[in-house]
Amino acid sequence: MAKTCGAVEETTSHADIDLDECMTDVWHVVTNPEFKRLTRGFLEEHCDAFDLQEENSLKYTSIHHQYVEVVETALAQQLGQKRVESICLALEDFLKQHGGRAPAHIAESISVFQPLWDFEAFRVEILAVKAINMARGAQVGSSPANISGTASVDVNDALRRLQGLEAAGPEHGWQRFMESKTRVGDVLRHADSKCCLRTSVVIDLQTDEVIDMMTSLDMAAWMPHLERIEVLQECGDTEVVTRVFFKSGDSYVCRTRIEPDFPEEGAVSYVCIPWDLDQDVGFEGEAGQAKVKAGICRACGDDGTQSLLTTLDYADLGALLNADLKGAIEFRLSKIPAVVQAYREAKDIA
Repeated sequence: MAKTCGAVEETTSHADIDLDECMTDVWHVVTNPEFKRLTRGFLEEHCDAFDLQEENSLKYTSIHHQYVEVVETALAQQLGQKRVESICLALEDFLKQHGGRAPAHIAESISVFQPLWDFEAFRVEILAVKAINMARGAQVGSSPANISGTASVDVNDALRRLQGLEAAGPEHGWQRFMESKTRVGDVLRHADSKCCLRTSVVIDLQTDEVIDMMTSLDMAAWMPHLERIEVLQECGDTEVVTRVFFKSGDSYVCRTRIEPDFPEEGAVSYVCIPWDLDQDVGFEGEAGQAKVKAGICRACGDDGTQSLLTTLDYADLGALLNADLKGAIEFRLSKIPAVVQAYREAKDIA
């Protein structure tokens, strides 16, 4: 690994560094659209060199070293070489003090370092890009559907997909790829590298708070990838059409509905559907685009302060082996505590 986050000169001092302040500066760099385009462009350029079935090779190590150089150079250009070196040393000490896990308030900032320190994290990240490209390539030449080559779907269709979701098992084609005390993940693979992902996660919020965290118009206050959300149409007390703006500069139109006591009494469900304003209909996003998202939330635990959120996502990761799929999804789920903490702060929840 290159010198910034690997073997650093002994003379570099980090004893008095303000890590919270530094992580804020790192966060501003890694969430910048230019930085995201830089790292995504590298992954796009080199992902075809990686084999979905092969875990390691010398050529992979060489590409990883190139990636480290690209990221470290970008960080150094914004923060200064010596400062990045000090941050890396201080961060290493900090993580040792916290058992190797990043606290919620710096999880988003530290995520940029994981693929630098951990080759396996880099390999999973680049394989996910390859799987998405495979799904996108499978659509080339496919026959056109209702909207720009995609299939239409309405709100009720999306809600019906949640019926029986929690109980569906191997007999319905689902495969377990992840399981722990607080997280469970299953995959239902389809053709053309597509799949459905069902994840169940215990969250330290009450049910109404979880639903608000996942659907609120104020989500940009706690979702680090969002810039803002604008209301286009109000369709009732629990349904709205919005335009979602990302910090990358992209945006899309989405129709969201919250359905209390569904699929059964005591549960609360939501669906978020990419929406065509001209034809007033929802659609299934193409590879790499926004997808239909849905979830079921219910109280769990003895005191009702926790919730079990089961989500259904349509993804372009079907080509990944279960072990690599686990790595990709666990990396995404690792950011949930930071989002929950940011939500608590935004809503002034103790």
